[in-house]
Amino acid sequence: VGSSGVSANIDATASAAVFDFEPPDSRTYVVEVKPAITLDAVVQMTEPNGVFHNEDWGAEGGTETALVDSAVKGRYLFVVTGFETTMGKFDVSVRPADMVETDVGDTKSATIDASNPAAVFEFDASDGRPLTISVEPDNSLHPVLQLIDPTGTSEEVSNFDEGGAVTLPVDGTAKGRYRVVVRGYKSTTGRFQLSVQAG
Repeated sequence: VGSSGVSANIDATASAAVFDFEPPDSRTYVVEVKPAITLDAVVQMTEPNGVFHNEDWGAEGGTETALVDSAVKGRYLFVVTGFETTMGKFDVSVRPADMVETDVGDTKSATIDASNPAAVFEFDASDGRPLTISVEPDNSLHPVLQLIDPTGTSEEVSNFDEGGAVTLPVDGTAKGRYRVVVRGYKSTTGRFQLSVQAG
């Protein structure tokens, strides 16, 4: 898939769609799968080194996102299917991630909306201290918080339909660059504050 994106369909004759993407440079990219209302898309990503990611919350619906870290060179493989045999059309687009630099002890504000369904943050943690990452949303956003540590290990938390603030404790033993992705559960939108604190 290129920057202009592609469209495909999940139906009785094609239960899965496969596409790939090779980053043209060293930037981090966001891959977005925007399904029709009838399709609850499941997105699976395999990195060039064989590491597998399931980029989906079951029964969530709405836009699914995957983060492509260009530090792993080569072609990334994506497989899109329908959760519990849901079917419909979907569009796939790729854009460079609008990375927001933050630091331990900082609080940043951002907005999730139709033009920016996933917000991406980066920070360095090299002293091995435990960390707490928190997202405080407004009333309309039900956030999903994803953390990718320096080893590439990913963890997600959400309150799903209940909404409200979400918190993720991190042991901090992996030293280096951490990335945080915030998006809206079931495509909810709104403003939020992201906080990264020691302890």
